[in-house]
Amino acid sequence: MVSRGKRAEKLDNPDRMFRLKAGTLDRIGAVSTIYYPQDQVQQAGHPFHRRDGNIVEDVSPNGTPRIIALGGVFRPGIIGAYVQPITINADGAYHVDTNFSQKFSQYECPVLRFWSPSTQTIYRCLVGGIGHYWMHQSAVHAAAYQRVSKEKRNDGFPFVEDVAFQVETTAGTSEYVATNPLPGHRLLGASADFLELPSLRTSGLALPNGVLNLDQFPQGKGILIGYIYGGIEADNPLPLVPNTGTHATNEVMQVILTKEPTPVISANEGHEALPTGQPHG
Repeated sequence: MVSRGKRAEKLDNPDRMFRLKAGTLDRIGAVSTIYYPQDQVQQAGHPFHRRDGNIVEDVSPNGTPRIIALGGVFRPGIIGAYVQPITINADGAYHVDTNFSQKFSQYECPVLRFWSPSTQTIYRCLVGGIGHYWMHQSAVHAAAYQRVSKEKRNDGFPFVEDVAFQVETTAGTSEYVATNPLPGHRLLGASADFLELPSLRTSGLALPNGVLNLDQFPQGKGILIGYIYGGIEADNPLPLVPNTGTHATNEVMQVILTKEPTPVISANEGHEALPTGQPHG
């Protein structure tokens, strides 16, 4: 409720969709309003109110082009991130995947996408950043994490050194983490960009929207597909002194794809960063 003088107003907080006509920003083609049942708002917040997550071009397991929104922060009224992806098709139809709960890398980070037409599988690789779960920590980072937690300053979203994978088939989505952290246990990835080589699209190794066609890559041969550049680097998962310990970086990392089986860890084995201030895990 919002009170303005003697009048009280209730804000219904809807989300609105609109379509801009090509070539102009001042003409709205269509407008619709999305309202959510109260039980859904209590469970997942307003799904479209997320910010600072990843919104990337993607394909469904059967190859239909779409946009997908992954993660995002600032759920209404709580310290929490969005964990349910939203897919948006070319006709504007959207779907909130309530059957999958993302654990790693909810904050903006590099997202690499690979599609296998033969197996109807889409793979998404999220590199570092900030997440509600973590898998790897160096001894120095673990000590800092425990210290901040004991001081009751754990906000539940540490910087992470993990590389996470989402594997989506027609049966649903599962999540995994690489067995090794980022090189040197560095806390990179937040707000960094993946710069795909333009030649991948012209050679047919990538679809027009940038998703790599995994079936077109040779088995066992390392191929440069692009670079990860910039973003934020953190000294520790959580700051030893509030509002310190992060800085912009000019780090450039080569990304080489080698098509071969790779061991991973189930995301369910990760450690939840509970925002309670109690050390754990």
